[in-house]
Amino acid sequence: VDDNLCVCNRWLHVPQKHTDENAMWSIEKNTKTELTNAYGNLENTGAQYIRCDIRTSYETLTLVMFTLWKMKKPDIVLSITGGFGSILPIQFEKEFIEDVTEAALGADAWILTNGSKNEVGPRLVGEVVYKNKLKNKRNTAGNNINIREEKNIYAIGVSNWANIKNREELIRSEKKIEASGLKKLGELSESLVKKAKADGSKEDKESSQRKNVQKKKRIDSRQELEPNHTQFILFDDGTLKPSYEDHYRENLARVISCGAQRAIPQITIVIAGGLDTLHALFDDIRNNIPVIIIDGTGSMADLLSKFLKSNNKKKQAGN
Repeated sequence: VDDNLCVCNRWLHVPQKHTDENAMWSIEKNTKTELTNAYGNLENTGAQYIRCDIRTSYETLTLVMFTLWKMKKPDIVLSITGGFGSILPIQFEKEFIEDVTEAALGADAWILTNGSKNEVGPRLVGEVVYKNKLKNKRNTAGNNINIREEKNIYAIGVSNWANIKNREELIRSEKKIEASGLKKLGELSESLVKKAKADGSKEDKESSQRKNVQKKKRIDSRQELEPNHTQFILFDDGTLKPSYEDHYRENLARVISCGAQRAIPQITIVIAGGLDTLHALFDDIRNNIPVIIIDGTGSMADLLSKFLKSNNKKKQAGN
């Protein structure tokens, strides 16, 4: 542990001595909220994104999606979890893409992932979106317009701000906000979405000038955004510690599923996964949300599948 690093994983700016050794860092005591400075559209893909305080209510985020992003209400919500470091057979990937595409187009689905380019789940969802866009372009070019085929697929990446590689590029300057006419979004979102730590971009820049060895340890755990996702919601907890907990995405999916006027079916799909996946699944099952565990994808999915099969055999034997 480097004594020059704060518990939030930022460099200490002023040498200080803690008079109370038992004092714990907390979001409430050690951060403040301000108007978000990272929102808009990704430069290369046009995907909508926003950085928001981790304490922002999920109801507020749904308001952003429906009101500001003009997203069409879904008929079903698919939440895909797990998949880091997994290598799946090509045939499985092909079938997964076909099945998810059919479900998404047939029911106006929203697909929620953690938006990471390095995980198999988000990557496959990204391929679903990409292939659907190509199909739409071919239909338009050939004047073969079909209402079903022209449907768009929403793929929403929900992740921690600290997880994102090159996140400084997502922070908007005042000039860019004025030039793009997006200052209105900032004004509208002042009471809706906030970031949890002031001057985060300045601290990121200062930390990048520090020791290279320490910097590398922090960057190695960051991940790139999957380029074909259509929206990204990036929660900021005021720290620069990468966190891959699934409960933020799962909670958001449940709030969307509840709906403002009608309930929207929700299904969670598990590909591989780890302990964070298990915790999220426990919450889903407790909330009576159907869970599909894909056997043969490795890690937690295989372990849970094995347990369920064994338990089923015991029940059958008992009968």
